[in-house]
Amino acid sequence: MNIAFIIGAFPSLPETFILYQITGLIDLGHSVHIFPKYEIKGISHSEILSYDLNSSASYPFPCHHNVLVRYFKTIPILFKVFIKHKRLVINSMNVFKFGRQALSLRVFYQILPFLKKEIDIIQIHYADYLDRAILLKKTGIKAPVILMMHRYDLRKLIESKGRTYSESFKYVDKILAISNYSYKMLISYGVPEEKIIIHPVGVYTKKYKTITRSAKSTNEIVILSVGRLALIKGHKYGMKAISSIIDELSGLNISYRIVGYGPELENLTAIASDLNLQGDVVFTGPKNQDELLIEYKNADIFLLPSLDEMTPVVIMEAFASGLPVVATNVGAVSEFVRHNENGFLVEPEDTKLMASCLKTLIENPVMRYEMGGRGRNFISMNNDMEVLNRRLEKIYRSCLQK
Repeated sequence: MNIAFIIGAFPSLPETFILYQITGLIDLGHSVHIFPKYEIKGISHSEILSYDLNSSASYPFPCHHNVLVRYFKTIPILFKVFIKHKRLVINSMNVFKFGRQALSLRVFYQILPFLKKEIDIIQIHYADYLDRAILLKKTGIKAPVILMMHRYDLRKLIESKGRTYSESFKYVDKILAISNYSYKMLISYGVPEEKIIIHPVGVYTKKYKTITRSAKSTNEIVILSVGRLALIKGHKYGMKAISSIIDELSGLNISYRIVGYGPELENLTAIASDLNLQGDVVFTGPKNQDELLIEYKNADIFLLPSLDEMTPVVIMEAFASGLPVVATNVGAVSEFVRHNENGFLVEPEDTKLMASCLKTLIENPVMRYEMGGRGRNFISMNNDMEVLNRRLEKIYRSCLQK
């Protein structure tokens, strides 16, 4: 199959679940074409290079601001694509359907990158990027559109009580709900049940097989959080909880490492100073997957203090690496963290209970080892990316058969 991925930023791609869908489908023998909305340089993963994904990326074609120049420059481009895509090109210039956007050639320029590729399936991550897929469908492309929704766009759907995206969903063949929680939200806000398939995101569990754990006690304890430095991630509550246990467990060397970047770095640094945690809290900045694997390997406990989440991949990564998890009971977190089995669940902002759970794990290395092992088994059975990509392949084939 020829699969078009419509995404946001590239080659800086913080969403590893998108990256692993792309590389997994390539491993299964499919051709993947990437259509980012923006080209952003920044943190990059080794798979971008090893799979030569930059050569698969087609960015929006530049549209000259002067209409006359735009028309003049479009003539040779039209000759190249018109014969093969006559119907799509003519439809893109339908002023009755697209109005001034057609007359100014903006619709044509939006669909132009797609005309240069063979496309059987259109896979979109985040509903905010449906716009180009809708143009493709309106101009006549037959490829099924598959949408996978995540925290950001699902939250917008919930806040608008189903109004956001309702018109856009008409052009979508299947919506992939990444958890039972997401599925219930989509149903409750009017998305037709027959359009929804539960298909979670996951991790390549084999990448974490080299990480071994021990039930031995140690005086060095590393607590790890991974997430954007934003208010919604609740990092200040994690620091407050850790501040209280450092005072109680003065005989231990406890380090709290926070991986990520974002607008709250200055505020969080100030909070760490107010809590006298300057030497105990480390803001590492962003990490690529190879570097992040080292962080998981060196950690003893994973902490997710978020105020809101949908399906945090970082919990899957923590479990895959054999770490016990202390997490807030938000979104779909409880579908992964089973209280007293593979970790502990606490309510958001409850720093007292959060500290108590962390203290229990710190003082019980055998419990850490056993909980981490149960978490690793859970992710291996339910969220292994190789298995999920084969399921995704079947979803695509079923859509093509209709």
